Amino acid sequence: QLEGETASSLLLAKVQDSVSGEYQVVVANEAGSETSEPMTLEVKPPGTIFELAGSVTVIEGESVEFNVTAEGAELLTYQWSKGEEAIEGATAPALGLGNVGASNEADYKLAINNAEKLVGSVVITVVLADPPVIVKQPGGDAVEYLVSTLAGSGKRGRADGTGVDAQFSRPEGVAVDGSGNVYVADSMNNRIRKITPDGVVTTLAGSGTEGSADGTGTEAQFHHPEGVAVDSSGILYVADSRNSKIRKIIAGTATVSANLDEAISFEVVAEGTGPMTYEWYHNGAVVGDQSFLQLTNVQAADAGDYHVVVSNIAGEETSDTVTLELVLPLEITRLTQSKEGPAVDLSAMAEVTGDEEEPTTYQWSQGGALLEGDNVTLTVTVTGTEPITYQWYHGEELVEGGTESTLRLTDVQGVDSGDYYVMVSNQLGTEY
Repeated sequence: QLEGETASSLLLAKVQDSVSGEYQVVVANEAGSETSEPMTLEVKPPGTIFELAGSVTVIEGESVEFNVTAEGAELLTYQWSKGEEAIEGATAPALGLGNVGASNEADYKLAINNAEKLVGSVVITVVLADPPVIVKQPGGDAVEYLVSTLAGSGKRGRADGTGVDAQFSRPEGVAVDGSGNVYVADSMNNRIRKITPDGVVTTLAGSGTEGSADGTGTEAQFHHPEGVAVDSSGILYVADSRNSKIRKIIAGTATVSANLDEAISFEVVAEGTGPMTYEWYHNGAVVGDQSFLQLTNVQAADAGDYHVVVSNIAGEETSDTVTLELVLPLEITRLTQSKEGPAVDLSAMAEVTGDEEEPTTYQWSQGGALLEGDNVTLTVTVTGTEPITYQWYHGEELVEGGTESTLRLTDVQGVDSGDYYVMVSNQLGTEY
């Protein structure tokens, strides 16, 4: 308590370090009293320079202006500098940078002086926001082409690898996409190669054997490709010289499989200025907002295409699509027989109507006899995940060639009589 200080203002003359601390005032009247929030007073030694520092993250192309307020009893002057170099004419508390770009990333310092010396400084760091860059796709390495950078050992060859470990044979054309990946028409190797900004070289498409086959990745064939171009969507176009064709390469989707009731997760890794937001999509519907997507107890409705959109203040990037395929167990839903011969299949129906509201229906049927010389077809209908294999049996004997869903018996004889059954199999098991 300060003795005698009972006014609404408090004057401290010729302050010293000893008066530093917290100050509060108690205001009272006949109805009660109220205590103010504390105010901290810190007394600095003579010659102390007051400093303020901060940083601002901006998007390329945005306009930036700094404004500094300095209060003092004496006339103050100002000088802005960028890094260690004074900015000519920048002698006001405000500084405008206009539309910022990469060249504007720097520390901007305002020196504040009175008539005698430097009394304060403000340093503001300008950081350019990096848009998100996905460095790990939700499908992992399942996408067939995900590699390469400018490289080559200087010796003819076809080896993939990093930097000088990679080899080319008479590369004829290159193209660069928006992410800095380089695509090479590796002419004598009959391949299209990809080089990532990190220097990793991979084969995007082409078996290496001369040909003109369409297909996925290394199943496709080229014959001396001599030029390549890439559009804004990432689609490649190849001048396939000796085939006299223009080929088109579209990135496919990564595919992963899961069994019913299993758990599976997808994860994306992105680099750039934080914070980042994530939106996962399943067949066009938003299903998650984290960097990973966890699916538990997967069912048939969970199958389909998934991708994620990663965003920050500088923009957004969409991941590759990963397709989830569900592995379904086998189920035999129908077994039918049809025949070709003179015998007639018969069926009859009777409908009896009485006092009841609904009539009573009777049905009878009798298949015609199977005669020697007839042809008969047995067909099994199955649901489940491909590939499915079939094997027909006659009694305990395996039917030679009976490896399709349909078994056709021609010109049947007495020895063909008996029981027939089929064994169907997929990766989850076997059904009879």
